[in-house]
Amino acid sequence: MRSTLIGAFLVAAATACQSAPQPAQPGGATALSPPPPTTTGPVSNDGLVARGEYVAAIGGCASCHGADLGGGEQHASGAMGSWRGPNITPDPQLGIGAWNDDQLAAAIRDGVRPDGRELAPLMPYPAYHALTDDDTEALVAYLQSRPAVHRQIDRGHLDMPPVAVPAAREQLTRGAYLATVMHCSACHGKDYAGGMKMQEGGDTVIAPNITSDHDHGIGEWSDRDVERAVRGMVAKNGHVIHKPMADYRDSWSKLSDDDARALAGFVRGIPAVAKPVPTE
Repeated sequence: MRSTLIGAFLVAAATACQSAPQPAQPGGATALSPPPPTTTGPVSNDGLVARGEYVAAIGGCASCHGADLGGGEQHASGAMGSWRGPNITPDPQLGIGAWNDDQLAAAIRDGVRPDGRELAPLMPYPAYHALTDDDTEALVAYLQSRPAVHRQIDRGHLDMPPVAVPAAREQLTRGAYLATVMHCSACHGKDYAGGMKMQEGGDTVIAPNITSDHDHGIGEWSDRDVERAVRGMVAKNGHVIHKPMADYRDSWSKLSDDDARALAGFVRGIPAVAKPVPTE
């Protein structure tokens, strides 16, 4: 379990994913495919579930909902209240077993529960709103295929207003699509220049500047450096990257080579912001 001061994060998560800069990159957004690549033609149910498992990994679902998706793994507390990741397994009483596919898709992309209540954007639906129809279908199939976990989660109360998502879905390059679904801007900011403070285990963590600025960002990094940081949680200088980003280690290590290159190309193309960010 981790305890996180979420005041600044909650505000950023509610808005950051909606208008992040999009550096030019060849190729439009396509549905995420798990490595190995699927064959052409209709996707079998097994193939659909496999692709959904990959989408869930890129989206970091297990980071909040736990490895078995039964909830309770992440605990957030602060001025806006407390929260634990809910049970999103197909248990009909304590999970999402009573939800149909359309209802689950609406919760993921639009932040709306089957009863019409809106989810707090600590559930990063402002980012998941960008998911393609194919990836949403695959993610829903994966979630519905998981073993039911009969676990009651004490959710707590989070005083965080919902946010509106646009009716249309923006057409993104593949790298920008990945960065959006991975909700990078929720911590690093809309301009990716960092500076947001978070509390992790009693220590203050400040989101770094990941723009292409050579003095204050990662302008000296290569594509390989970015790939190693995202998939292996090791910075260019060899330092291990800690939480909160490290919470995604197991998930993002599954990023395919093609997607890692696309994401690195996007990140290295982020316009430079000459913003110094302290390390502590």
